[in-house]
Amino acid sequence: MPDEQEMSDYFALWNLESAIHSPEWPLFKTHDAVEKVKERALAIIGTGMVSISAFIIAFNQLRSEGEIDQVRQPRLPEIEETALTAEQYHSLPSAVLQRRFKNDPEFRAGVDALIQKGLI
Repeated sequence: MPDEQEMSDYFALWNLESAIHSPEWPLFKTHDAVEKVKERALAIIGTGMVSISAFIIAFNQLRSEGEIDQVRQPRLPEIEETALTAEQYHSLPSAVLQRRFKNDPEFRAGVDALIQKGLI
C-alpha cells in the first residue's frame, strides 16, 4: 500500500498540473470528487508505485461513468471588440499592414470586415 504522504503529494502535483493533464478537472472539483478520485487512484495503484497517471485515469473513469458531476461551467474568454476603422487602416504603412494582417487574427478580422462593408 502506498504511503499516505506520497499519495497526497502526487495528488497535489496532479491538481496543480491539471491544466496540462486533466483540463476539465476544475469543472468537477468538489470535496466529494476529490475523495472519489483519491480512492479510485488508490485502487488503480494497488501495491504499485504512485504516479500522476493514476489520478488522470481515475478522474477520466469517474467522469465517464457519471460518478462525479460537473459543477461549474467553463469560463469563456473575454473578447474585446475593437472595430478597425478605414481611417486607421489607411493611416498605417503598408509594411505594418502586411505584418499585422499576417500575425494578428483580430486585425485580420477587422480588415476582412472593412472589405466586406466595401470601406477599403
